This record gives sequence, structure tokens and C-alpha cells, in this order.
Amino acid sequence: MSETTEVNTADPVPLPERVIRGSFSVNLTIAGRGIQMSGYINDGEGTSDLNRRIDEFQNVITRQVLKNDLESKEGHLKLAFDALEHNAKRFDMLVTRKKKTGKLPTNMDNELNNFDNTITAIKEDIARTERDIEATKKRIDELT
Repeated sequence: MSETTEVNTADPVPLPERVIRGSFSVNLTIAGRGIQMSGYINDGEGTSDLNRRIDEFQNVITRQVLKNDLESKEGHLKLAFDALEHNAKRFDMLVTRKKKTGKLPTNMDNELNNFDNTITAIKEDIARTERDIEATKKRIDELT
């Protein structure tokens, strides 16, 4: 799907008097999505005018990068919740097996003994990712 976002900026030189001196183009690929930005360099346009226009384009690009980062973080969060659920089921299975057999193989016994640390690490990852998601959403809103 192709999406075009146009950034309208004030022209430093009135249109009827404008002479184009050159152009610029920037192409980026972010997680498989192509982003292209292009513009003209007008006669009479100073460096500060060009920098202002490019900075406005940069905000558009930054927003796209953040949107991609947000999708990645939300995917990571889902995986962390899945890991939490998987580890809870695994814990139940290990406890049941230990009750039935009286003993577990060393690697399973170690896994059972480290369960609290594992769950704590996953919960900390979830909390950190949720904070990151909120901060990213806030930054996206600032650029909208």
C-alpha cells in the first residue's frame, strides 16, 4: 500500500518570481517500508530557508520511524505476555511432575528453582516496554 503525505511549507520566494536552482531527494527504507522525500531549491532561498523546509520533512520521517518502532514494541509486549503465560504453564507442569515422581532431572529442577527470577525478569520487561510504548505514543502525538 502506498501512502503519500504532503508537507506544505511557506515559500520564501513568491511563486511567480521563483526560479528553481536545484532539487533534493531522500529515500529511506524502514522495516521494509519505503519513504521518499523530495523538494526544490529555489533561487533566492537561503540556507536557513532550506534547513527549515528539510527540518519539517525530518519531523514527518521521525514520526514514521516512531510508528514503526511502536509496532515493534507492541509486538515485543505481546511476546512478553505470551512468555509469562507459557512460564506459568511450565511451572505448573514441573510442580505436578515433581509431585508424581518425587524428583526432576537437574535441568528441570534448576528451571523450577529459577522460576521466581524468570517471572520477575519478564514482568520487569513488560513494565519497561509499556513505559516505552507510552513515551513513543506521546512523541508521535507531538509530531502529529
